[in-house]
Amino acid sequence: MPGAVKVFGSPSSAEVARVLACLFEKDVEFQLIRVDSFRGSKRMPQYLKLQPHGEALTFEDGNVTLVESRKIIRHIADKYKNQGNPDLIGMGALERSSIEQWLQTEAQSFDVPSADVVYSLAYLPAATTQPNKGAAAADGGRCEEEKNDDGGRDRQYSSQRQGGAGAGGGRDGQMAAAHRQKVEEMKQLFEFWVRSLDPASGKPNRPDVDLFNHYLRAQLMSGALPIEMLDLAEQMREFEITPNTASHNLILKSMVQAQEADGAEKLIERMLQTGTQPDDESYNLVVNLLIKLNRVDSTLKYLDLMLKSGYTISSSVFVEYVRACVRSGRLDTLASVIEKCKATDQNKVLCPPWSWCVEIAEAAFEANNSKLGLFALEYLARWIARSERVIPPLHLSVDEGLVLSALSAAGRTCSTDLLNAAWSILRKSLHQKRAPTPEAYLAKIYAHSSIGHLQRAFGTLREFENTYGNFEDIDSELFSPFTSLRPLVVACCKDGYTTLDSVYVQLENLSSADTPYKSVAALNCVILGCANIWDLERAYETFEAIKEKFGLTPDIHSYNALLHAFGKRKKTEEACNVFQHLVSLGVKPNATTYGLLVDTHLVNRDAKAALAVIAEMVDAGFTPSKETLKKVRRRCSRESDFDSDEKVQSLAKQFNYRMGGENRREMLFNIEYSAEFASTPSPS
Repeated sequence: MPGAVKVFGSPSSAEVARVLACLFEKDVEFQLIRVDSFRGSKRMPQYLKLQPHGEALTFEDGNVTLVESRKIIRHIADKYKNQGNPDLIGMGALERSSIEQWLQTEAQSFDVPSADVVYSLAYLPAATTQPNKGAAAADGGRCEEEKNDDGGRDRQYSSQRQGGAGAGGGRDGQMAAAHRQKVEEMKQLFEFWVRSLDPASGKPNRPDVDLFNHYLRAQLMSGALPIEMLDLAEQMREFEITPNTASHNLILKSMVQAQEADGAEKLIERMLQTGTQPDDESYNLVVNLLIKLNRVDSTLKYLDLMLKSGYTISSSVFVEYVRACVRSGRLDTLASVIEKCKATDQNKVLCPPWSWCVEIAEAAFEANNSKLGLFALEYLARWIARSERVIPPLHLSVDEGLVLSALSAAGRTCSTDLLNAAWSILRKSLHQKRAPTPEAYLAKIYAHSSIGHLQRAFGTLREFENTYGNFEDIDSELFSPFTSLRPLVVACCKDGYTTLDSVYVQLENLSSADTPYKSVAALNCVILGCANIWDLERAYETFEAIKEKFGLTPDIHSYNALLHAFGKRKKTEEACNVFQHLVSLGVKPNATTYGLLVDTHLVNRDAKAALAVIAEMVDAGFTPSKETLKKVRRRCSRESDFDSDEKVQSLAKQFNYRMGGENRREMLFNIEYSAEFASTPSPS
C-alpha cells in the first residue's frame, strides 16, 4: 500500500542514504519524513515515541519499527524479494552469506573510523570558521586556562602519537598531525559554543545528545581516560541530556583502550539496569576486551545476551573467541556457542578463517568431540564452495589425513553425521581428479562397522575392491580380515551366528543380483567371524561355499581364517592338513599362515612342533614376530623343555629381540595354594 513505508531522518545521513538506496533498488514506495539532527524536531515527543534513544534513523513498515540501517535493508530485501533488483542481497545461500560477511566487516571495521575521519576532515574545517574573532578573544583567557589544565594529558597523548608518526615518517606523520589538530579544534569549538549565547533567543546554547557524542568522540580520539569519559557523561545531565547507547559505547571504547575489563562489565550492567539497551557494538567491545585479557568464561554470559537479543557478533570477535576456546581446551563451550549462532539468522553466516577451521577440527577429533568436529567440517565445506565460485577458481582441498582423523573419530563416537560429512568433504577436496586412498576406505569401513551399519560397511568394501582390487602392486594385506578388515569381522560376530547368517544371506543375494557382487574378502570376514565364535562347522561351510556357490577361488586369507577356526578348537591335525593342501595348490603362505600354525601347536602344548614351523617360516623368508617367540618360550618354560628354550633364545639373538624376563608370569603360574585355612574347623 502506498505510504505504508516511512523513513524518518535526514537524506544527508549515511545511514538514511543506505536505506533510501535499498528502497529505490527494490522499487518500494515510501514516505520520507525529514528529521534534522541539529534541530529540536528530532526530540519531539511523537518522534521519541518511535525512537527512545533519539537516533538519526527510524524506519516504519506497518507494525515493524527498526532503527539500524543494515537490519532495515535485510528486512526490505526479504519482504520485497519479488520486487525490483532480485540480486540485491544474493540469489543463493552462498551469495547471501558472502554479502552478510561484508556487511559485518563494513559495520565493524570501516563505518565507525571512516565517519570520524569524514567528520574531522570535511565538516570540522568549515565549522571552525563560524565563531567571530571578538567572541573568541573575549573567551581566550578561559580557553587558555582550560588548555593549561589539560596540557599534561594532551602532551602525553601527543608524545605517544608523534612517536608512532616519527617511526612511520613522511606523509603518514603529517596526516596524523593534521588529524590531531582537527580533533583539538573540534573540542575547542564545542567548548566555546556551549559557553556562547544563542543569537536568536539570547539563551545559552544547549547541545543535544548527538552533538555531545561528537564531543565525547573527540575526547576519546585525544586519549581521554575512562574516568574522564565517565565524568563527561555525567556532565551531559547538566544540559538535561541522558546518555544514549552511542554515548556508552564511546566510554566502552576508552575502557577497551585502557583494558579495564571490570569497568566495562559494570557499565554494561548499569546500562541494562537503567533501561539503556546495549547494542551489537556494546557487546562486541566487552567480549573482545574479555577475550584479550583471557577471561573466556566471562564472555559466555555476554555472548548469550547478544544471541538472545538478536544481535550480530562481529566476525573478528567470533574468530578471537574461537581461538581462545581452542587454545584453552573449552571445546564443549565453543560447540554450544556455534550451535546457538547457527540458530540465528544474523550469525549463521559467521565462519572462522580456513586455518582455524582446520585447528578446530584437529582439536575436536583428538578430544572425540563429534559435534564440534561436524561444525568444523561444515565450515571447511563452506570455504571450498566459496573457492569454487571465484574467478579463477581456487580449488581449496582438505588434507586427507584430517579426513582420516574425522572418520576415526566418527567410529569412536558412533556419529553417522560426522562420518557422512567427512566423506563428503573428502570427495569435494579430490575434485574428481583421483580416488580416495586405501586408508580412507578402510577408515570408512571401520566407522560403519563401529556404528553397526554392516550393509554400508560391506558397500564401502565393494567400492574399495572395485577401485583397488585389480591393481597388481596393491598389498594383499589391505584385504586381510586379520588386520585391515578386522573391525568388519568384529561387527559381523557381535551378535553371534544371527548376524553372521544375515551377512551371508545378503552376500548370497548380491551374488545373483542384476549387477552381481561376489567378494572373497567379504566371505573371509564371515569365515573368521565364525571362528571367533567357535563355530567350526559354519566356518568350513562358508569356506566351501566360496568355490561351490559363489564360483570364486579362495585366497590365502581364506585358508588363514579356516586355519584359525581349526586352531581354536584344537584340531591340530586338520589345521596341518589345510596347510599342506594350500601348499599343494600353489598358494603361497604368508607370515600370518605360519603364525596361526604355530599357535595351533602351542594350544596342544607341542613346543617342538611350533619350533619346527618357525624354522620352516624362516626358510620361506619370513621373520617370526617377537610376540610369537615369547609365546613359544612361555610354553617351553611351563613344559620344562629346556632344549627348545635354548633354540628360542638362539632365534631371539638371530633377530635382535630382547625377550625380557617372565618372572612375574612364572610366579603366578607356580603359585602354591594352601588348604590350611580350609581345613581349620569353624568355631561353633
